[in-house]
Amino acid sequence: MASFFSLSFILIFSLYNSFAYANTVAYLDDLLENGNFEQGPKPSNMNKTVIIGKHSLPKWEINNIVEWVSGGPQEGGFYFPIPRGAHAVRLGNEASISQYVKVKPNTTYSLTFGATRTCAQDEVLTVSAGGMSSDLNIQTLYSADGGDTYAWGFKSTSDLVKVTFHNPGTQEDPTCGPLIDHVAIKEMLMATYTKGNLVKNGGFEQGPHVFKNFSTGVLVLPLKQDKYSPIPGWMVQFAKPSKYIDSKHFFVPSGNAAVELIGGRETGIAQTVRTIPEQFYNLTFTIGDAQNNCHGTMTVQAFAGKTSTQVTFVSNGKGWSKTATFKFQAYSNRTTIAFYNPYYHTKIHDFGHMCGPVIDDIFCTKMASSIFSLSFVLIFSLYISLASAATAPIVPYLDGLLENGDFEEGPKPSELKKTVIIGKYSLPEWEISGVVEWVSGGPQEGGFYFPIPRGAHAIRLGNEASISQYMEVKPNTIYSLTFGATRTCAQDEVLTVSAGDTSSDLPIQTLYSADGGDTYAWAFKTTSNYVEVKFHNPGMQEDPACGPLLDHIAIKELPMATYTKGNLVKNGGFEAGPHVFKNFSTGVLVLPLKQDKYSPIPGWMVQFAKPAKYIDSKHFLVPSGNAAIELIGGRETGIAQTVRTVPKQFYNLTFIIGDANNDCHGTMAVQAFAGNASTQVSFVSSGKGWYKTASLKFRADKTRTTIAFYNPFYHTKVHDFGHMCGPVIDDVSLVHVKK
Repeated sequence: MASFFSLSFILIFSLYNSFAYANTVAYLDDLLENGNFEQGPKPSNMNKTVIIGKHSLPKWEINNIVEWVSGGPQEGGFYFPIPRGAHAVRLGNEASISQYVKVKPNTTYSLTFGATRTCAQDEVLTVSAGGMSSDLNIQTLYSADGGDTYAWGFKSTSDLVKVTFHNPGTQEDPTCGPLIDHVAIKEMLMATYTKGNLVKNGGFEQGPHVFKNFSTGVLVLPLKQDKYSPIPGWMVQFAKPSKYIDSKHFFVPSGNAAVELIGGRETGIAQTVRTIPEQFYNLTFTIGDAQNNCHGTMTVQAFAGKTSTQVTFVSNGKGWSKTATFKFQAYSNRTTIAFYNPYYHTKIHDFGHMCGPVIDDIFCTKMASSIFSLSFVLIFSLYISLASAATAPIVPYLDGLLENGDFEEGPKPSELKKTVIIGKYSLPEWEISGVVEWVSGGPQEGGFYFPIPRGAHAIRLGNEASISQYMEVKPNTIYSLTFGATRTCAQDEVLTVSAGDTSSDLPIQTLYSADGGDTYAWAFKTTSNYVEVKFHNPGMQEDPACGPLLDHIAIKELPMATYTKGNLVKNGGFEAGPHVFKNFSTGVLVLPLKQDKYSPIPGWMVQFAKPAKYIDSKHFLVPSGNAAIELIGGRETGIAQTVRTVPKQFYNLTFIIGDANNDCHGTMAVQAFAGNASTQVSFVSSGKGWYKTASLKFRADKTRTTIAFYNPFYHTKVHDFGHMCGPVIDDVSLVHVKK
């Protein structure tokens, strides 16, 4: 009997200890242990700034080259702003820091952390917790001081989780690497309703941890980068983050928090609410500015099912708000409400960082159906445009449209059901799969408008639909496709382009061309005499009735990049490049290296996250020759080339900068880099066409030196804030000089 009581006591005591242990992690909303990195290694565990020893950074485990750095000027001309304290860590190539954290199992948490790139090139930070991870491109786009602050959500599967920050080493220079400053964690509560409101967390009072002593807002990543949203109930749409702002550091219309739509037409937030089909609802919301000097004519577009409204106001960046409302009818038992910013904005005296309108207090209520008739419902949709192409004959050298690449040769009337093509081979010269529409330009059913600037017809791809064509090509040769692609709904649309074994997913957003959609160039290398060129809609958008529009598809054989006599730069005048449509061109977007392995501009690669634009002298001002490059994506765009140099020898780099005579205005700058040297050349553009020559003298340290050009500011046209533009670069020349 005594042994039975002893065993019972042990079991009860064990259960008690288990519950007591669980209670020690009741609710987390603070820094991780030594999350501000102010507790540093012992002097004996440091080699200059490099930490020696796996466990030498208190509370953290490190791997490979991790530096413990102080804020302020650094060797090599760097400057590290560390606004919340005195110290941070920098991760070298393949380096990481990690810490185990006690958590509640099956609970969603959000990490908040400061991350800054330390070189003018792509830097990637991999964040992981438990079995989840995400790669973040660190570019410091939104905060002028102190880098950007990110939130990243994850769900725990046990009572202990390993939080890791890792530099995968994608940058070219191993001495570069992201800077981590302050790491906090917060338990995310389940999104709840407010009485009478069908929207959960409509005031954004639930959200990630916000640093109290200094905050530039918290970037909340889009769904494709973070499965678990740090703003309960809401998901960030499209390609760019939204910013979670607090009332201590910003103007917030109501309560303690709001959301700033900072990324132009690449930013949106959405929530799916429960509705009753055929019932009418009222959606109200507050918009304004964050009192952060974000200025200009601002607009928020609100969507609810098939209905939308657009609310516009003029901001002087001093803090202001107003309430808007619109009514809609539900068509299913789930309706997505979304808010979207169609324009790009920067602060009054800072063109290098993006901002936007604020949204708060979102409220959705059911109405009596008699109040609101269906005839009052406005079916509104974003219209965008098209682009690309000319004819591709089967000849040794290709530079023109694919066969029926302009889609002007349509199916027979018997092979059409309204606009849907019936039959795998009914579109002349093409093979189709899934729901493919042959559409005409102009107004469409449901309020759409399809501008088709180069002809009368285009193709729209439904979910999982594709078009393909076989072509005769030269083996082991690089070709470039030029094509017009436009999204047809106000949501994420993706187009997969493939040729042979090479493929790439392109987010279609129509960011750069106000008329005629965007035109893309995408390059590939052949392995045989024939290649299948395919355009496929992978069906990532929520509405199956949406789908990318294709207009004009051309191909061009790309020559090997060659030197001009006396110039160490190949194709320095950008004369070799992708096919450009002759009758109408808004420029050709050349994708960054991560989306296109083979550059359509021989000798050059596009860096960072955004494309560069290849422009021609027929449609734009080009300083010299027939073509140039426009750096359209602000600090997310750059071009580079690696040239042969002799160590310890001196070189002179010259180049021309200007504007494209396309109404792109403001104080523009181009930063030029050559090895460890750099210069910034600024000018004021009126958008009427102007250019000047600049130069940079440097000493080579290696047998290979990368020269790069980068645009630190964002620009839009004089009367069009919805599309991005930038400075032009041309005539890049490099020569050896005496000291």
